[in-house]
Amino acid sequence: MNNKPLSHHLALLWKHRVLGWLWFKANIQMRYSQTFLGILWIIVLPLAQAAIMAFVFGNILQVRTISGVSFVSFFLTGLVFWNLFQQGALSATHSLTAEMETLTRVYFPREILVLVKLGETLFDSFFVFVAMLIINAGLGIYPGSAWGYFPIVLTIEVILLAGVMLILSYASVYIRDIPQLLNVTLQLLFYLSPILYPLDRIPPQWAWIVKINPLAPLLEAYHRILLMNQPPQWGTLAYPLVLGVGLLVYGYWRFKAHERFLADFI
Repeated sequence: MNNKPLSHHLALLWKHRVLGWLWFKANIQMRYSQTFLGILWIIVLPLAQAAIMAFVFGNILQVRTISGVSFVSFFLTGLVFWNLFQQGALSATHSLTAEMETLTRVYFPREILVLVKLGETLFDSFFVFVAMLIINAGLGIYPGSAWGYFPIVLTIEVILLAGVMLILSYASVYIRDIPQLLNVTLQLLFYLSPILYPLDRIPPQWAWIVKINPLAPLLEAYHRILLMNQPPQWGTLAYPLVLGVGLLVYGYWRFKAHERFLADFI
């Protein structure tokens, strides 16, 4: 890691925190200030997808409820937190290459660019989350005592996402096919995650495929907390937590090791 300890890099990152904040604000304003609907676009797109799925499953396949709750609420809850991961991962692949001129002219901790993208993803997801809560309330699903567990599950997902984003960001500089490979991988993960179905619907012979997907227990935990007012199954969250911490540490270490060479490849 440039022969310098982790504490040095973290201190340098903290020193440049204002730069990260200003970059984040500028990106948000640039993205939505010049569009007709502005931030509403963040909400419209996933809600449109949920509406289409609700029509197909509710009116054509006659699936009205899943695990005792409305299919719309079940799907939308999974979709919100799936999109959080998907949007963050995809944005990481161009977080460095999109800032080519800046990277070649000015020095600052390069991981700021990745953290800014993570912040934008969380910002977008917040508004969709609020829209989801309103829709769930309209369907008779309200916050309960189990909601106190929600920040824990969200933190685990953010840790996992941050590690994945760090790895994808620098790897995409060296391997330009990663965005295309990632799109295929995410499409596969979507159907291997409990978004359209609960985990207990999976045949036993295929359960191992879902178990290697770290998003599966997280999405299942969101369903239990937000829809059923039940605590998550803590044992199942150990895997995404350990994997997330491992990816975050490894990703940051490799990112800093490659940092000084990024401008040469960009």
